[in-house]
Amino acid sequence: MELLEKFHKETLRSIQSFSKRTAIPAIYLLLGVLPVEGEIHRKKLTLLHAILACDNSKLKEILKRQISVNSKNPKSFFHQSILLLQQYNLPNILDSSIKLPSKVVWKKILRSTINKYWTYELQETAKSKSSLSLLNTTILEIGIVHPVWEFASQSLLDVQKSMIKARMLTGTYLVQADKYKFSQYKINATCLLCHREDEDLTHVLTFCPALRETRMKYFLPLKVLVTNIIGCKGWEQLFNINQNIVATFCLIFQFSTICKTSVKPEE
Repeated sequence: MELLEKFHKETLRSIQSFSKRTAIPAIYLLLGVLPVEGEIHRKKLTLLHAILACDNSKLKEILKRQISVNSKNPKSFFHQSILLLQQYNLPNILDSSIKLPSKVVWKKILRSTINKYWTYELQETAKSKSSLSLLNTTILEIGIVHPVWEFASQSLLDVQKSMIKARMLTGTYLVQADKYKFSQYKINATCLLCHREDEDLTHVLTFCPALRETRMKYFLPLKVLVTNIIGCKGWEQLFNINQNIVATFCLIFQFSTICKTSVKPEE
């Protein structure tokens, strides 16, 4: 199981061009993909339904015997199935007094219930990750691709833009300030484009003069949109701190296709 989970995570990281330091919840939630454990649980419970729904008399005899003999054996398929039904708060279809749902209905129940379970688990874990502070966890859901990937076209440039936005949202976009720390202070933290101050995410999105022309294409429409809602005074009070502007840009990455930001690629 561990090897399978490791392979699965590495594959999802590779697809999204994430580094190993990317928080695990983001790896799954941005693509809306179940962890391997959840997939195996779904397959097991699907198989359980198939066995129970089978009309073969000999198989039914074996089924009754196995349930009566091995229902408390930790290694038994049926014991594990009972635990899974309890874990996901699903009806105990092993109970003969409960009407067995159809195959289609059962699959829908499993998909919905297991997706909701893992969405909650991963969202809760994401809340404790400081690197995901700019990622809006309320719209992250298993079974739904995050807008940063959903709205990316097949063009190489568009994919590269989405990669950069995804790294910004997950706190793994590499700027000079990060290289300065990772190199044990051997690499200069100063921005290589403007040479005016240390390059962090706030500098890239709000200050760097070299990126001003690109930034203003999106900043001005954003300002108009916000001031129409909260007024000029509200804008001055709320956005006199650059960090609030950064948070707003990252919010747009997650809800709209309007802001296809042309941020400079990492060195």
